[in-house]
Amino acid sequence: DAECPAFDELLDTITEGREELKERFMMALGYLLIEPSNGKYFFVMGYAPNSGKSILGNFIQKLYPENSVSNLSLGELGGKFETESLLYSRINISLDLPQEVLNASAVSKLKRITGGDSIEIQRKNQGALKLDHNMKFLFATNFPLRIESNDPAFLDRIIFLPFMDFWISGRSFPTRSSRWNRRKRPLSNRSSCKCRMPPMAQHRVIRYRGYPPKASVWIPNACGKSNQTFS
Repeated sequence: DAECPAFDELLDTITEGREELKERFMMALGYLLIEPSNGKYFFVMGYAPNSGKSILGNFIQKLYPENSVSNLSLGELGGKFETESLLYSRINISLDLPQEVLNASAVSKLKRITGGDSIEIQRKNQGALKLDHNMKFLFATNFPLRIESNDPAFLDRIIFLPFMDFWISGRSFPTRSSRWNRRKRPLSNRSSCKCRMPPMAQHRVIRYRGYPPKASVWIPNACGKSNQTFS
């Protein structure tokens, strides 16, 4: 029951006041902020630029100890040595995914980690180590995700958090962010009480066609296919 007026204002703007979307955002925050986290999910915020994605992502990052956060993009997950930082982190947050097609290695690695499988992490000039702890993943992008081939198991793990409207001109992000930071404990306590992952799965939005301008017009489970990629 904590009062968080700055956050509530942003949430109203993002969701256009829709209660079901507010509930989804609060359940996502709860999942990202509590332990243990055993769901086979990762979160994608998109797609409108300048819509508050980075503000929310940076706020979540500040709730974690600095050494427990990695910042790898989805593409970097497919690299040989780039994933070493995952060994020491509990959450991976990447807030500016580029417009690129995800390769099979990145898709496979993310599926295995979110599925609770151990993976081998290669380290430069050192022996490999096993990553065998649960991790959470939060991404933000201005572009729909694209993969090399259709992979329903991968797409089914996406929980989409829609930021469909550009931020209203004249609002101050730094002021808003500092107000949130002064109220970390009330907001984190309130969102933690909202985490019930089975209901959240019912709200998953897996694939989109095009770039819907508003949250009110996005279409769940619509799939568009080009000659090489799915989106």
